Amino acid sequence: MKRARFSEEQIFGILKAAEVGGKIRAACREHNVTDQDRSLAPGVQ
Repeated sequence: MKRARFSEEQIFGILKAAEVGGKIRAACREHNVTDQDRSLAPGVQ
């Protein structure tokens, strides 16, 4: 089984930072999350 790149805590932290700042793309860039990674999460744009 493939190991997850980010833990659940890290994912929630990134989403919370994006929620507070309002820029999901900027939060993803700060945490080295690619557009391809984001496309795997439905509802996150």
